[in-house]
Amino acid sequence: MADFPDVPVHPQATRRLVMRFDKNGNPVFDSVLSPESFAPRALCILPKRHVIPVIFVPGIMGSNLRATARYDAKQPPAWRPPNGTAAGLGEWFYRFRQDATARQKQLTPEHCEVDPTGPIELSDSTYTLDAPEASRRGWGELHWDSYGEILLTLEKVLNDQYESSPDGQASRLMPVWELAKTLTYPAGQKDKDGNLLPTDALKRWNKVAGGDCPPLTDDEIARLDDYYYPVWACGYNWLESNANSAKRLVQRIQDVLKHYSHPDCKFIPEGRVIPSPYT
Repeated sequence: MADFPDVPVHPQATRRLVMRFDKNGNPVFDSVLSPESFAPRALCILPKRHVIPVIFVPGIMGSNLRATARYDAKQPPAWRPPNGTAAGLGEWFYRFRQDATARQKQLTPEHCEVDPTGPIELSDSTYTLDAPEASRRGWGELHWDSYGEILLTLEKVLNDQYESSPDGQASRLMPVWELAKTLTYPAGQKDKDGNLLPTDALKRWNKVAGGDCPPLTDDEIARLDDYYYPVWACGYNWLESNANSAKRLVQRIQDVLKHYSHPDCKFIPEGRVIPSPYT
């Protein structure tokens, strides 16, 4: 079977449900019975079975760190950049009272490990995973204010390439994919200083001279629908050497591929991932 069962969509199925996952990695939807007078019906959108995971790797200092159990697991997080003003004030007060010796001891490489318990804030338009699945995928390892929006955007646009038209009567390609097809922004857009931005996407992106960046074709856009692209994250102990960080990334890739290769998992892994380093 190439895909999950293809069930016709009820015309009143407009109340989209969030997809969660069981212990074997299979999609599950939860709903409740309602009277026939309640017109909206539950809409469950299943992903494709062939899966190519995306592994997002943050920049340096973008991973949350905690003390290892061997060192002192009861210590406050060794490195968890604040999310929001209130948390920022609390972090400032904590660090202000911490002397340099204690800070150096706390941030010693062998005293630290990646902390997977950082905050995760999903948006109301996140339908392709729930909080437990985001945690399983390592999203809590990353500083949320820095990378949360990137993770949410990747998860959405890679697995929901189409959106409803304003009148709700038809589906249309998301603006980000229209941009990928045309490499052209609407005219009249301005930067934060009020300066007009170029409509040529390559000029706005400062493409490297001589680099090849052709627009996506209709066939390439269509092929997006052939695969499921779950977005995972891989934090790393940036206090350690790059060699150790690379080993952790390799292990994460192997674990992710193994996850979708479980005998009771209905997904079909392609044996490869798409690395997405933040640069």
